[in-house]
Amino acid sequence: MAVLKIITAPNSLLSQVSNEIANINDDIKKLATDMMETMYEENGIGLSAVQIGVLKRIITIDVTQERDASGNLLQKGEQFVMINPKIINASKEKSDFEEGCLSFPREHVKITRPSEITVKFTNLEGKEEEIKTNGLLSVCIQHEIDHLNGITISNYISHLRKEMMMKRLLKYKKTF
Repeated sequence: MAVLKIITAPNSLLSQVSNEIANINDDIKKLATDMMETMYEENGIGLSAVQIGVLKRIITIDVTQERDASGNLLQKGEQFVMINPKIINASKEKSDFEEGCLSFPREHVKITRPSEITVKFTNLEGKEEEIKTNGLLSVCIQHEIDHLNGITISNYISHLRKEMMMKRLLKYKKTF
């Protein structure tokens, strides 16, 4: 297992569309393991491959992990690795959620999304699965699928607010 470097905005790679995965081999399984480890290390609840510089349609998610007050991981929750995920149904009912993103450190954007979705994906064993979900898991899946489609939280805000966000991110990058 390896903790990988997260790509942060501004970076043109984050606006590219990821490629379908045709074959689930050992490299894809290692990628999934490394992504999960990176997600936990960075205190995230979801991660798409593009965020580590890999343009492949794979996401990792765990919205039920437990952490202590200092942010240390106490227990892993229900883990999802979704290969080629696709939303096949979305409710007309919408919900607002304040979303953060590992590729946009210290930034949050209020985004309106369908409250409930059904997503179809392939698991690491090569079997197709379908789940219907709502709440934080639904938001996280939609957020990560956005990444696979070259969409980030900055796409949901005005041009002026996006410019201000990018200036803050560039300033933040200079400190590291």
